[in-house]
Amino acid sequence: MKTFRFVKAAALLTFVCMLFAFGMHAEAKTGKDYEYTVNSDGKSITLDSYIGEAVGTLAIPSEIDGYKVTATDSFLYTMFGLSPTGATIDTIKIPSTLKEIGIGTFATLSMLKKIEVDSKNKYFTAEDGVLFNKSMDTLICCPAAKKGEYDIPDKVKKIEAMAFYSCGKLTYVMIPDSVKEIQDSAFHHCGGLTSVDIPDSVQVIEKKAFAECDKLTSVRISGSVKEIGARAFQYCGRLNAATLSEGIVEIQENAFLQCKQLKEITIPGSVKTIEEQAFGYYEDEETYSGDMYKVSGFTVYGQKGSAAQTYAKENGFTFKEGKGKQAGPSSRFIYKKNKYKVTAAAKVEYLGPSSKTVKSVSIPATVKYDGKTYTVTAIAQNAFKDHAKLKSAVISKNISKIGKGAFQNCKKLKKITIKTAKLKKSSVGSKAFKGIHKKAVFKLPKAKKKAYKKILLKKGATKKMKFK
Repeated sequence: MKTFRFVKAAALLTFVCMLFAFGMHAEAKTGKDYEYTVNSDGKSITLDSYIGEAVGTLAIPSEIDGYKVTATDSFLYTMFGLSPTGATIDTIKIPSTLKEIGIGTFATLSMLKKIEVDSKNKYFTAEDGVLFNKSMDTLICCPAAKKGEYDIPDKVKKIEAMAFYSCGKLTYVMIPDSVKEIQDSAFHHCGGLTSVDIPDSVQVIEKKAFAECDKLTSVRISGSVKEIGARAFQYCGRLNAATLSEGIVEIQENAFLQCKQLKEITIPGSVKTIEEQAFGYYEDEETYSGDMYKVSGFTVYGQKGSAAQTYAKENGFTFKEGKGKQAGPSSRFIYKKNKYKVTAAAKVEYLGPSSKTVKSVSIPATVKYDGKTYTVTAIAQNAFKDHAKLKSAVISKNISKIGKGAFQNCKKLKKITIKTAKLKKSSVGSKAFKGIHKKAVFKLPKAKKKAYKKILLKKGATKKMKFK
């Protein structure tokens, strides 16, 4: 219970500091369950705090007391992070008038499952319940109650501060190689994440980006990242393996503070600056006195004469030349803008393309990841479901399973080439091809034409379609 109280106190302090950092409005007025401030134009307002008691869906008003609602302040639905007044809200609806959304506006709505945006809004949009700017190059907020695994769209370049704050039910987030920036506290307190792969595109990991991810056991950071921010991985208590790639230049203070299971670290020769207590230290959790202690037996690996050796010497840690324990590869990865999941020692399942706007796809027979070749043996459930622009698909020779609804509602899908001879009735999921183009043409292996036609007709294809 002491640790729990400490974390809650730390959370309170974080929210208070951020509230002051992002500003607070004076002389707030009250109307329609909100306190608000009139903007300098005298015609529009910024919502400062929510004082209502909504249950379920809450639609942010487009107008209050004759003023147009154009902005929200930071932490609109929270009382210093401990008692969110909107605790029972599961859906937020954003009006067409809203132009600005403050940092962490929806961060503490613990039951929030989805965000919807008025189609006439020129500044924001939502996909799968997640909030983005209109061009979808910035991910603004993922609802805290979102479950399971989530793949960030490949248009995203920036993950905004607190975008995934306290998304404790997410077990994995796939970060595409379009992302360049992971801002402050972006994944702070994501208690369900177990591993993180930072792609080659990311340049900066800002402070507290992955702080308090309690179940995080491994992290791999690519060499494109030049700077790891202060406390970026602090309080990741189960983290036991971290791979830092050649190319990283600066590691800021307390970057891996309180990672007591991390017994060793390999620091590449490219690192020039390692700030105080970046590795190998933990705080007193009982008194929160600020006293620092060293992780017993902590070892630093690296090159002789490097910043790694200097850090080890100055902090009294063991230094060894070479490489120590490295984080293993993730079970999910992106290869040539397509997503895969490792299912066996040398086999992967095709999860779908990184983008929903692809017009054609050719699922490969094999893919390479982390220096290893994998055979693509399955297409995941709903892999292409509702991909409105998909027109053609090639299914490779090693596929033995097509999941339920794999191509469902791909209304423009007119050409399907199936090269595999390994499909069976039981290995093709229901509705796998339901709702595709009415005049679709299936090109099938000659020896399997009759059998496959029979299977496909039971999995969503119709008699009006052609089977060659």
